Amino acid sequence: MQTLGAKQRNLAQVAQLMNIPVRTLQRHLSTAGTSFKQLLQDARMETARWHLRSSNIEIGLLSASLGYTDTSAFSKAFRAVHGYSPLQWGKQQH
Repeated sequence: MQTLGAKQRNLAQVAQLMNIPVRTLQRHLSTAGTSFKQLLQDARMETARWHLRSSNIEIGLLSASLGYTDTSAFSKAFRAVHGYSPLQWGKQQH
């Protein structure tokens, strides 16, 4: 979560921040039944839901801050997880 907006969102950089080898981090995640990709997606979606409920951030700025290449990539990922676009989901929460 702490690295989402800091451009440190790949496995090697996170392992370095934790001061452990990449392979060790992968093994720990596998033992926990998850992957770096899944944790990253979960963190992005949790942050997105919080912003959609609690702030007035523009979708383009939100998607960029979460590390998506563009708004459509963020919207597609959000819809795949939640079944609604970010805007639809946000309207339902208000």
